[in-house]
Amino acid sequence: MTSAPEPVRPAGLLDSGTAPAAPPAPDGAPALTGPPEAALALARLHLRGHVRTWPEWRSAGLPEAVRTAWLSAEIAAGRTDVRDEPAGEPLYQAVRALHAADADDPGALVRALAGRPDAVPRAEAVRLAREALDAALL
Repeated sequence: MTSAPEPVRPAGLLDSGTAPAAPPAPDGAPALTGPPEAALALARLHLRGHVRTWPEWRSAGLPEAVRTAWLSAEIAAGRTDVRDEPAGEPLYQAVRALHAADADDPGALVRALAGRPDAVPRAEAVRLAREALDAALL
């Protein structure tokens, strides 16, 4: 692990030699006031690294594709209960974008998806369980 403070690491990964688009929020969470591409890249970093500070992405007015990426990252990290998310295309796309290896606890994710009343998450539960078994994660 590096010695850089938590807010600096994502900014360093997104910075291509220019100053960051916005300073971190007062609570140390990354700010989402820059371009949508930066917010999408940050969501992907959160999906892969599950960092400790999370921005308030739901209220940031982001494009739908970016919101879907953030929802995927939150679901994979176990920060949101997939059973409490409203049924609909945003949830379905977020879950479809996940792989079993992305989840902190693949078994819990599969159980939560299988327990939903709508068919799409249940089908994704089967897909993720199959992936997890193939990868020896379950």
